[in-house]
Amino acid sequence: EHTRNSRIPEGLAGGTEGKFNEKATQDFVDIDLDDVMLHSEVNLPIDFLVNQTLTLGTEWNQQRMKDLSSNTQALTGANTGGAIDGVSATDRSPYSKAEIFSLFAENNMELTDSTIVTPGLRFDHHSIVGNNWSPALNISQGLGDDFTLKMGIARAYKAPSLYQTNPNYILYSKGQGCYASAGGCYLQGNDDLKAETSINKEIGLEFKRDGWLAGVTWFRNDYRNKIEAGYVAVGQNAVGTDLYQWDNVPKA
Repeated sequence: EHTRNSRIPEGLAGGTEGKFNEKATQDFVDIDLDDVMLHSEVNLPIDFLVNQTLTLGTEWNQQRMKDLSSNTQALTGANTGGAIDGVSATDRSPYSKAEIFSLFAENNMELTDSTIVTPGLRFDHHSIVGNNWSPALNISQGLGDDFTLKMGIARAYKAPSLYQTNPNYILYSKGQGCYASAGGCYLQGNDDLKAETSINKEIGLEFKRDGWLAGVTWFRNDYRNKIEAGYVAVGQNAVGTDLYQWDNVPKA
């Protein structure tokens, strides 16, 4: 899948962030995203002890982006916070890339006519943030002819975006957008991020009769390593501008 976003350049600093840049030398800039997804799975009926359907599968996803706009925040001159050590002031690469390889398995087991148990497991390897295992367990229990009790617990996974892991993606604030810096700060992409994960729990009751369907569900999500703009500066340049990065919040 190829997506091209042609847009008027936007501001990357202070009050102009996200606004169309009236002083831009280009009428439009292009952001090109190539997203390749390969997916394969097989369903295997198994008649052993109980009726089962085992699903095995694999995925491969590659994202490649060329962004001629978002990586162009200047580091010298007006409306900047000065140079950052180790980062080019004007010639940062517009390219970013990430790949995810996944394996997954799920087994749908009919223990009785009214009880279905479905365990699952997924493995993801991200080319930047590394490995992740995501187990899951779901149970469906019939309660008479009209009601079904459904329960589940699963570990969910979300990889950071191409911007969040790209050190060439930099935003600048003169102070209002900084957590604890009155004199201005930069926010930079961080290629040491971890993926976001969460433990999702739910329990619900479903009613079904004569074409009518209703249900009520309770759920709770506990997040780990949620990605946010950092609260602690990781450095300061020669003119006193603090440098923040995208960071993981341990629990949320």
